[in-house]
Formats: sequence, structure tokens, C-alpha cells
Amino acid sequence: MKRLLILLAMAALLTVGAGDNPLQADELLKLNAKQGFVFGRLAPLSDINDGWAQLARPGGPTRKVPVDQHGFFFFQGKPGPMRLLKFGYEGETGEYTIILDDPFEFGIVAAQATYIGQVIVSPFDGQVRLTDDFVRDRNWFTQRFGPTTKPVSAFPNDEFYRLIETHSQTAAPTARVENKRAYIAKTRFLKGDVWPGVMVQGPGGVDLTQIPPRETEVNAYWIDLYPTAATAMDAEGDRPAVAVTWAQADAYCRAQGGRLPTEAEYELAARGPRWDRHLYAGAPRPGASIGDASLPALEGEGWSLSPYNAAFQATAMAEWTADLEQQGSQARIVRAGPYRFAVSPETQSRVIGFRCVYSTGESAAAAPAEEPSSASGRQVVVTQTTDIYAGPDLNAAVVGQAVEGTRLTAVAESGQFILVRLDNGEEGFVPADRVKNMEMEENE
Repeated sequence: MKRLLILLAMAALLTVGAGDNPLQADELLKLNAKQGFVFGRLAPLSDINDGWAQLARPGGPTRKVPVDQHGFFFFQGKPGPMRLLKFGYEGETGEYTIILDDPFEFGIVAAQATYIGQVIVSPFDGQVRLTDDFVRDRNWFTQRFGPTTKPVSAFPNDEFYRLIETHSQTAAPTARVENKRAYIAKTRFLKGDVWPGVMVQGPGGVDLTQIPPRETEVNAYWIDLYPTAATAMDAEGDRPAVAVTWAQADAYCRAQGGRLPTEAEYELAARGPRWDRHLYAGAPRPGASIGDASLPALEGEGWSLSPYNAAFQATAMAEWTADLEQQGSQARIVRAGPYRFAVSPETQSRVIGFRCVYSTGESAAAAPAEEPSSASGRQVVVTQTTDIYAGPDLNAAVVGQAVEGTRLTAVAESGQFILVRLDNGEEGFVPADRVKNMEMEENE
């Protein structure tokens, strides 16, 4: 029996609680003033057999309530204090027990159905994390009990929920492909995810997946349908180029009139603009290792298509982005679907490849006439004379200079840098603190 100790960070989970009698799937939820209801999820598991959660009233006997095959658990009981003790389940590779290092006390709230979050256990190091996925998890609740009773989240994230609701209604994009590139129109979307890291093994070791979702806008761009071919980097084979350093990938893209994608551009191309389930094309399953799958031949079978018809196989390969891990760091972010890792730019790994993006005016597949490159992006003005860099890094090559008062077109954001386009169509990165929006300039 595998035992996993829960970290003290789990204390935040149990602000409200569980109960005495689990409802069966064919029963209706009937709230009344004498009982309260709690639900949550042990995730991201989809292969649970004989799952259970063990809890107890202080000083009373222990009770087990079922956890369904998708990890959801539901409790009903009288208001009052409870203690959550452990979880157990049988998975594909054996039986597992998740022991709480210290039983946590919490309380049931009368006449209320309360969501207490997702409990996620790393398959690699046993770390236990709590994440708030209320907007998606409550779908289980309403499907089981109907929409009449509205569950309440224990997390004070109203603004976050509002954003998710807004972006969950986004229509699917119209796929447009030309010259083996996918066109992505100017889009405002919710970037990031709520799942914690340490769920997939990949280059760089530490999975940095959990980043606060926030609204991000990217301007129109084209992206290669497939990663760059091995033959383009003077290697043999019909598969993508791997074992390429960040500088080699960056130089190749610039020689083609493009550049490496920002994280936001990669993410949008891989999953589309709608916030829904974790629907990244070709994404690894939690618990997988990047490289578990064979790298498929370009344009052959084994690729998954995103809503833009861009092809991904993120279980077999991560991809370089233009972004630094953080300001002052040399490490670059690589992405494998929703999963992200920071690695040295000198890394040459058999599981890291790349593809290029192109501003609408640079692509061989021209942008739509109604969205010319000269009109793309918000206008910014330089507030302090600055160098223009080849990448989002003060140590990157200097490709130009913009003096105070120069007006530029902002194309995308990358950490503490903004990718700007000059009047001659060339692009580069400038520190975000040295420019401001034209609207701000005009109002001063």
C-alpha cells in the first residue's frame, strides 16, 4: 500500500466540510435547514475503482464515503465539526492510500452545498496540492442534481469565476490555413491554468504549470502547422528537429522572417480561445513523461489538431518559446500543451523542438485585407530611450534603438518585455517600463 503524506498546505482546503451520509446517484438533492452538503474532487484521476474518503466526527467513529470513478466525492450531514482523515482508491497500477499527516477539522454549513476544491496528488513525489476549479467541477454537481440548487464555492474568487464564465462562452475560431501556416486573428483570451505543477515529467525537472489565469491579448499572427523539420536543421529524417538550442531555434526562425512564439501565442494556438476543459491538442496525460510517445513523422498520423488546425504531439515533444522564466534569469520556457518547464537556453534535448510564428505582414500567407499589419496592435510611445533587443532579455542581441517619443506598435507581451513592430515592419523587444499606451500619452 503506497502511503503519501499530505503537506501542511492542505490546511487551506478544509474551510468547510463533509458529512454523514453519501447520496446515491439516483437520489435527488434536497436541501433543508437541518443538513449541509459538501463536494470536491480527488483529481486528475479518471481510472478510480473502489474509491473512498474517510472522515469522522470529533470523538466519534470513522466513516467512509464513496469517491466515484472520476474522483468526485459528496457528503451530506448535520451542521457541525468534522475531520477528514484519508483517501483511498484502486488505480491501474495498484492500491493507493493518501494519509493526512494531521487530520483536519472543518464544519458543515446548514442548508448549503459547498465546493471545497480539487485535491491533487503528484504521481512523482507525493506532493499534495489544492486547486480551485469550481466553474468546471460544478458541472458534475448540476448534471447529477440538476440546476435548481446552486452550489457555493469556499474560495472567494468571484472575479476569477466571472472571467472563466465569459471565456467559456467564446465561439470556436474559424480555421484558416495557407502555405502550411495557421492564421490566428487578434484575440483576447484567458491565459494560464489552475492545475498545480509536478504532474508531468519533462525537460527542466520542475513542472511550472500552475500560473494565475489572466486575460491576455495577442495580435494577429501566423504559426507553422507543424514543428520545424529535422531536414531544415541539416539533420536526417522525416520527423521534427530536436536537440536544438534556443539560439539555434531563434536564429532559424528569424532567417525565415519570423521568430519563436511567446508563451501566450503557443498556448492560444494549441488550445484555442475558449476556456473549457483542458483541451490542449496532443497534451500529455497527468503522470506522463515527455518523450513517452514516439515522435511521429511530420504530416503523418499521431498528431492532434487544435481549433486552428495547428498540429501538436506534446507527449512526445516540448517546444521552445521566446519567454524567459523570469526577469534576470537565463532559463527559457518550453511548453508541452498546458505544461511548462524552464531550461537553460544551451539545452539540446531529444524532447525539445520548435516552430516559428510570423507577424501578419511577414507571412508568405498574407493577412486578410481587413487586418493589415500596419493596423495591428495597440500603439505605444517610448518614454525613455531604449535599445531594441532580438529577444525578451537585456542580454539578447541589440537590433535597434528607439528614442524617447517614438511611436511603436505593440504586438505581444513576454514577461517584462513587449514585442514591438517598427514602421519598416521589423520587430524586436523593449522593456515594458520604457513605453506606455498612446491613450495614456494623449490624456496627460
